[in-house]
Amino acid sequence: LSLHDALPISPCGYEDPRIFNWKGEKWVIAYKRDFEIFNGYKHKIIMFDINKPEKEIYLDYPNRKLEEKNWMPFEYQGKLLLLYSFNPYVVLEISSDGKCTELIKEEKRDIDIKLDVGLGTPPILINENTFLCMAHIRDKEKIPIRKNFFFTINSKNLQIGECSPVINFTEEPIEFGSGLDLLSNGNILISLGINDHFSIFGELPLKFILGLIPQKLNVEDFYNCPNFIVGNNNPLNDKFKNIQHFKTHREIWRSEERRVGKECRSRW
Repeated sequence: LSLHDALPISPCGYEDPRIFNWKGEKWVIAYKRDFEIFNGYKHKIIMFDINKPEKEIYLDYPNRKLEEKNWMPFEYQGKLLLLYSFNPYVVLEISSDGKCTELIKEEKRDIDIKLDVGLGTPPILINENTFLCMAHIRDKEKIPIRKNFFFTINSKNLQIGECSPVINFTEEPIEFGSGLDLLSNGNILISLGINDHFSIFGELPLKFILGLIPQKLNVEDFYNCPNFIVGNNNPLNDKFKNIQHFKTHREIWRSEERRVGKECRSRW
């Protein structure tokens, strides 16, 4: 059941939904665009119990930008928190009525950041000390590129831990993590949005992911590391298992359109 089937359809609808756990239930957070104005914003962040989609809670953070999405909620010591920004590092606490207050707010690190970082998956607890998350880099100077990396958050003090290299899961230019889940077999189930048209699901061993994360790599090292994109010798080739593709009719049509266009250009 899609969000557009479950919820009233608006002119623009609900974008980039994420599923997260809260009080033993599955919840959804999404970016909502319609003509309704909430506290001066037409672009709203809403969340709702997946079994009660009609009861939307509007998230209210006064320091947000005009257009926002990809907020990362997670449960922590009975509270609902939200990773709002990677750099500067900002963590919010969400009240029952959607009010967001700053729990952690650090200054932006004064480093040469060539690639912008966008958030992705709601953090999941992989052991008593560690949350695992995914975010993506955005290359604004070249063609649109979105590629992901893993990072950890210390579950005791909520500080960012180590980061992995940026990973190519596919050959497509745009891929962004939308969900993680720890399976009983020790693998991490990963869902990825591809080119804003279809999704894939696959599994990676948790031990393999943690092996990608340097033990003492801080944020500055992550940005300045000269070889942080996994290239042709992609170790995922024999690790990323049980991949499932979920293509829409639109994406199938667009794939055919691209193939015909490429053939026409070659003939020309």
